[in-house]
Amino acid sequence: MTFRVVSIGVVLFATLALAQPRPGGGGGGAPRPPQPPQQPAVLKSYVETHSTRLEVELATFIQKRAETAQADASYLEMQIDLRILQRWLIRQIIEPDPYSDAQAVMWLRHRDLNDLIATVDAWSTAQRGMLPTRQQQEAMAAIRKVTFDMKPVEQVAALDALLGSLRSPLLAAIADKTAKAPEMRPVIKKVAAPADPANHTEPAEPPTVDQLSTRITQLTITIPLRQQLLSAVAATQAAEGEEKQLMLAMLRAAVDLAGALQSNLGVDASTRPQIEANLGEAVSLYSDSRLREAGEKRLKALAQYRQLAGRVSSLALPPEIVRALAPAFAYARENPNESAKVLGAIDAFAQIESQLSTLRPPAGIELLGRQIEAQFKQLLNQRAGFMEDAEKLKGTGMFVTSPDDLVKRIDAMKQPIAMIDVLKRQPQTMATLLELKPRPTGSLEKRTTQSLVKMVDDEAAQSFVQNLDLLATTWTSAQKSLANKMDEAMVTKYAGSTWGAFETRVRGVVTDAVNGAAATGTIDAAKLESLQRLLGMIERLRTLAALDAKLTVDAAVNRWADCSLDNDKLAKLLDSYRNDFAAIVTATLQGGGDEKEAVRLAKRYQGLLNTLDRVAESADQCQQLPSGPVGQIARFATPSDKAPFGHVRYLSFATDLIELTRMSADADVETINKMQDQMLDRLNKR
Repeated sequence: MTFRVVSIGVVLFATLALAQPRPGGGGGGAPRPPQPPQQPAVLKSYVETHSTRLEVELATFIQKRAETAQADASYLEMQIDLRILQRWLIRQIIEPDPYSDAQAVMWLRHRDLNDLIATVDAWSTAQRGMLPTRQQQEAMAAIRKVTFDMKPVEQVAALDALLGSLRSPLLAAIADKTAKAPEMRPVIKKVAAPADPANHTEPAEPPTVDQLSTRITQLTITIPLRQQLLSAVAATQAAEGEEKQLMLAMLRAAVDLAGALQSNLGVDASTRPQIEANLGEAVSLYSDSRLREAGEKRLKALAQYRQLAGRVSSLALPPEIVRALAPAFAYARENPNESAKVLGAIDAFAQIESQLSTLRPPAGIELLGRQIEAQFKQLLNQRAGFMEDAEKLKGTGMFVTSPDDLVKRIDAMKQPIAMIDVLKRQPQTMATLLELKPRPTGSLEKRTTQSLVKMVDDEAAQSFVQNLDLLATTWTSAQKSLANKMDEAMVTKYAGSTWGAFETRVRGVVTDAVNGAAATGTIDAAKLESLQRLLGMIERLRTLAALDAKLTVDAAVNRWADCSLDNDKLAKLLDSYRNDFAAIVTATLQGGGDEKEAVRLAKRYQGLLNTLDRVAESADQCQQLPSGPVGQIARFATPSDKAPFGHVRYLSFATDLIELTRMSADADVETINKMQDQMLDRLNKR
């Protein structure tokens, strides 16, 4: 089956619209209002040309009436009726707003009717000499009746209604009235993430009134608050129906808050008494139905503290650290505009705390151990500084800090952590780089040892150690990438080169960089950037190859009412990308190239890739849709108003219009490229 291209190809064809005059003109007149978008010129031309062709065909068929045998007359009339329907439908394509989904739907349905007319023509020829059955005659009459009552439509719902009324008559006329003609569209599957049995826990049942009563007696809270909570328990036990449920919900929330206060979560000694007093007032007021609104208002005011307490408990910090950070939590509660910054810094601090045990210096590595110990001490100093800054958030005068100070402390803590990771990888870094046999022999080891000795007080030495690590890790990644070889034909097609050229260039850059490090004690930043550009280019090439593979769509997807794609037309969409990408690759292999430009190109085609992913995912479902005359009729009559898969309709319509433009007499490369760019932009926005 040959694929066809059809989709709601819209914005992209603004370049074909007539030029718009500038607002305002001259002579001080009032600015002209914005002009509505124009119909694509190529589409208007197509409609006129094909309407004329249909009129010629209709004249020919009508003139055959006089010479057609009585047994064949009904078949001839059906051929005439379907062409009248097609002439009407093709003229509706330019009725909706240009580039709208309605226009794409009408384009798709007119393509479907083209296929259906060809099927009916062949069927009519095969039926020649045989009188149609009574059922067929009635069906043909119903089709004919519709053609006398067709009005202009701009909305998809109206078109759906008209075409839907033809489903049964068409089936009865040329197929089987009882045949199943489903909506020709795959089902969107919502796949839930599989549950992890190891982490699965049944949700806890909310506590009962009796359980809440026991919990209250165990809490370390003020006597007035305990009395109010126990009074609320008694009121809840005495209540019935909806009142009981309201009181129980309030009581659960209040006990949660009291539990957080008992643990001093997010409060300090100065703020806890006031919060407890506010909670007691809220419970007492809520317990009286006449004052419930006032109580509910106070409970809502405490909700922010409840959320803060929940966040604090989720940090898994030791109790002594939570107590030390209490001023910071209180500051976050009292300053909502700054709370995100404060709590974000504390979250980062908690993550660093969880890593402390793994960052301690290992035993048995003398030089590295000393350097890791030095970095670890820097980390501990910054950690202590963070605790001090957190305590002084609520300070006064000279002894006050800000949320920005906490953020700076976190950044300062990350630096020794990163350096510790580099130092722990250092033995492997040397083993990786020495495999390249750097020249002069022995020099790299000597320079590395010197840098390790001096790195605490020497930024250049520290930078050398860090860049060695970066070079080694990048080279390791490069080896893995190069080992996963791509198909040579694909490399040649999209890069204008060979896989061997990439391998040679990558190894050459790494060897130059490591030899430079051995000879000078520095690593050329340009070499590192060149290596990273090469690896980025290879990943872009893999992405492009994946896109290329998806350009061969399964023929079955064209049974889908929203999809009409042609492999050859899709392949043409990548011509400009392939040429641009090959030019960047050539420059990169020669030591230049722009990785950012390659990334931009890849992003430009991401929407197309995503759309083709959806099409490919639906191929199996489309295989189950009926084919032949039943499938054609079902597709033609499938409703599309507010239907999903607008991006698939758009791609189908857009590729058709681009191809029409390419085939037109006045086609030019610039116009086609603009249309394609606008199509890609629109797909990226979906």
